[in-house]
Amino acid sequence: MASLKSKKSTVLVFGTFDLLHPGHVYFLTQAARYGSVVVALTLDELCQYYKGKPALNEFAVRKQRLLQLAPIKEVTPADDQPGHFGVVDVFVLGYDQLTLVKALRRRWLSLRTHPRLIELGPYRIHLYQSSRLRRLAVVPNTLAHAI
Repeated sequence: MASLKSKKSTVLVFGTFDLLHPGHVYFLTQAARYGSVVVALTLDELCQYYKGKPALNEFAVRKQRLLQLAPIKEVTPADDQPGHFGVVDVFVLGYDQLTLVKALRRRWLSLRTHPRLIELGPYRIHLYQSSRLRRLAVVPNTLAHAI
């Protein structure tokens, strides 16, 4: 499949990226095919709300790890402010983020914009699922470096 990348396109992805693993890298690499990737990273205080448990790694650690990946242009805190991310041409969601679709469509109506929505499937879900890897992590910060 030919690359869909455009230098003018801004691609927004959402996530916690707590235990950064090859499934996340695959997701971010695929998102980069559509343009410059901006990550809306879940704040520490919102991890409990969205995931039902606190993140193992603080926001600053998760952000630094993401910024080390080639496809990432920017990492910004995720929040509820419409328009906070500037002009977004493409939203890329993972297979486990489909509940965001309704919220995004409401946001689009308020911003009077119609970005493209891409939904990506999982990558080796039997190996790289964050909830599974979290259960396997005995000591925080060790699993992310082992993968």
